[in-house]
Amino acid sequence: AKLSHLVVQDIFLTETANYADVILPASAFPEKDGTFTNTDRRVQRGRQALSPPGEARQDWIIIQELARRLGLDWDYREVREIFDEMRQVMPSLTGITWDRLAAEGMRFTNVCCNNSICSPSRASIISGQYSHVTGALNLGCELKPNAPSYIRELAQNGYETCVVGKWHMKQFPRGASDYAVTIGQGSYFNPTLHRPNGKREKYRGYYADRYTDWALNWLKQRNKTKPFYLSLHFKGPHEYFEYPERWAELNEGVKIPEPPSLHEDITKTSPLLKGKHYSVMYDKEGPKSFYLVYQDFIGKKTDDPAKRRSLAYQHLIHKYLRCVAAIDDNVKRVIDQLEAEGTLDDTLVIYTSDQGYWLGQHNMHDKRL
Repeated sequence: AKLSHLVVQDIFLTETANYADVILPASAFPEKDGTFTNTDRRVQRGRQALSPPGEARQDWIIIQELARRLGLDWDYREVREIFDEMRQVMPSLTGITWDRLAAEGMRFTNVCCNNSICSPSRASIISGQYSHVTGALNLGCELKPNAPSYIRELAQNGYETCVVGKWHMKQFPRGASDYAVTIGQGSYFNPTLHRPNGKREKYRGYYADRYTDWALNWLKQRNKTKPFYLSLHFKGPHEYFEYPERWAELNEGVKIPEPPSLHEDITKTSPLLKGKHYSVMYDKEGPKSFYLVYQDFIGKKTDDPAKRRSLAYQHLIHKYLRCVAAIDDNVKRVIDQLEAEGTLDDTLVIYTSDQGYWLGQHNMHDKRL
């Protein structure tokens, strides 16, 4: 292949730009307004802090000028208009408004997970202690009876407190005013919730919808003369990343970009990694290779190791994104309820997780090394 004319847009002279016939002066990150996202679907807001130097312009202005010269009737006056148009055709942006991102968005970039397994991580979050102090070291663990608990502290200081959803610890929430939680992880469909009176409540449908139903009912019925604390614990996105039917076609037919390290040979790059084959996307030594576990669902079969990793990744990431979309639906329901009752501006909403997953990086999935 041979190019007769090469146009690039860059902020400095890369090797590619060195061969370009035309270089369009682009703006650097601190010089532009806009949003950006990765395959995890987190939408982040960037705010312009500096003016572009010389003739440099923000990217969307240059792209619009090129479109006009090609005969397209593009007439965007600001980034907000582009965002609003994208939101109409991109399910991942549904429920997010530019104004809300601009006015309310904040991201904590230095938060660390102290234990990457469900129960011990939850114990550390509740107590504010490391795992060697809590004694909660594995799945289904329990906190020591005298362990501190921020939920108990809030209840003792006048808050109505409630925990809904996944719990995965031996003892039920201590000191909470009310709770409806699972034993173990719970299931993606037709969940069972356990109450302080010892009763079990069985619900039909997708877990995130039913957990949120319960949480919203509690919000509506709580004592509104008192401050409140509500924990809404979703099971997902946890393997097997199940999702409701309404999201079954999200990104259908779309090839999600692979992480650059998907095909890494970790035997060579990380020879001292103790469990390096435990949760790989695929390698011949992996007892839990994602491809082999899910090959009947992936639909395509191959003996080529690289193709197996690629097929496994597409299967994983499509299910993951659909699972997360259902969480987004229900987070929006909670925000809408707080807004409807006029308490949103006085409520601190924290969206976080007890841990994370490898999503194909370094040829891995799961969270255990």
